Amino acid sequence: MNLRTMATFREVNGVASPLIYGTVPGSAVTWDADKIMGCLCDQGRYDRNQYSWIGADCAFRECSRGDDMETDSAATGFYQAEVQKVTCAATSGTFTLGFRGSTTTAIAFNAQATGTNTTLAPTGTVTFGDSRLVTNSIDIQASIAAGDFLILQNSLGTEERIFKVLSNPTGATTDSSHGIVMTEPIGMTSGSDYVLYKIVTSVESALEALDTITDVTVTYDDYVDLAALTNTLSVIAGHATGGTTTNVGTSTTGSGSGLVATVITGSANPPTLTSVTVTTAGTGYKVGDMITFTGTGSGSAGNFESFNYVLVAEDFATGAACSAAGNAWKVTFHTEHSDVPDLIRTTSSLAHSGGSPSMNLVTSVVGTTEDEECSLHGTCDRNMGICSCDPGWTSSDGMGKYGTRGDCGALISSSSCQSSFCASTVRL
Repeated sequence: MNLRTMATFREVNGVASPLIYGTVPGSAVTWDADKIMGCLCDQGRYDRNQYSWIGADCAFRECSRGDDMETDSAATGFYQAEVQKVTCAATSGTFTLGFRGSTTTAIAFNAQATGTNTTLAPTGTVTFGDSRLVTNSIDIQASIAAGDFLILQNSLGTEERIFKVLSNPTGATTDSSHGIVMTEPIGMTSGSDYVLYKIVTSVESALEALDTITDVTVTYDDYVDLAALTNTLSVIAGHATGGTTTNVGTSTTGSGSGLVATVITGSANPPTLTSVTVTTAGTGYKVGDMITFTGTGSGSAGNFESFNYVLVAEDFATGAACSAAGNAWKVTFHTEHSDVPDLIRTTSSLAHSGGSPSMNLVTSVVGTTEDEECSLHGTCDRNMGICSCDPGWTSSDGMGKYGTRGDCGALISSSSCQSSFCASTVRL
C-alpha cells in the first residue's frame, strides 16, 4: 500500500495511533504519499505472544521478546513491573477495561479483585433428578439471578458440577416446594451439605482473558478517602456496650467487603450516633493504622464521643471494585514488559446513586523491565522466528521462571551460565 494508506494503520506500543499523511495538495513534505509503496506486515506482536512478520517484503519472522533478568537499575535495583492504580466511584452497573485493542467483557461494579467464583453463605440440599436447589437461607436470593452459573460441591469435595440458574423464585427457598430452579435436573447424589459457589467475573480474570495480557495481579489495597465515609460507620461507632479494648464492629462500606476495627479508646457505653466524622488526616489507610472518629448523638455516655480505632482486617479479595465513596485498586503487569499503555476505561454503563460515576487511572509505577528479542540471551532465527538461547538460558514464563514463551528469559543454572551474573543467582 502507499504511504498515505499505511499511515492510517500506524500503531504505537500496541495501540492504534493512525496518522493523516498527504492530505495537503502540493506539500513538499508529503509529496511521496501516493508515490512510495510498501508492505504492511501481518502483526501478532501483542496477541498471545505470537510474533510478527518483519522486513521490507515481510519475509522474516520476529522472535519472542522478554526481560533480561541480568540488568538492573541503579535507582531501584532490578527493573520494575508496571503498576496502574484505578479509583472507581459507583453504586451499580458495569464497566469494561481495554488494553492494546482488546476489551474485556462487562465487569460488575462490585466485582471482586481475583478469582473466578465466590462462596455463597448457605449450604444446599440436592435431590437427585430434581432441578431445584433448596438452601437453608432465603438471603441467597439477593445474590443470584437467572442466567448465573452455580458450582455445587459435596462436603467431601468428591462430587462437583456446574449448573445454570433458570429462575430464582421469590419467597422461601428452604423447603422442597420452592428453591432455586436449574435449567436441568441435578444429577448428583442426594444430600443436604452441598457447598455453593457462584461463578463470577473478577477484574483480574477479565483482564487475563484478553488476547493481549498473559498475567496480571489485581489488589484492592486501600481506601480512596476515609473522609468520604462520613455517616457510614455507625455499626462500628454505635456499639452500645463493651469495654474499651475488646469491642469489634464491622462497617458495610469500604474498599473491602467490610472495615473491621478494634476500639482502643472511648467510654464503655458510647452513644448511638447520628453522624460520624473521620478526624484523622490522610488517605489510603492500611491494616494496623489508627483512625480517629468523632461522633454526635445521644446515649448514656453523652452527646459527643471520640473513638480511636486500629484497622484489624480488610477483605480485599472479595471487596468491590467500586463504591459510593470510591475504592482504589492496583493492576500489576507481570508479563507485559516495559512502559505499557494505560488501561482504557469504559464507564457509560456505571451509575452512582449520589451523583455521577467516575473511574480514574494513575500510573503508580512506570514499567522499566526490558522488552527485547530473545531477552538479550539468544539469537533469533529469522526464518523460523525461534530463539536459539545462550548457554545457561532457556524459555521463560515472562517473569524469570521456566515457561513456554520461547524468549530465553529463564536461567537454567549457575554452573551452565556463561555470565558473571550467574555466579550467585539461580532463577529456576
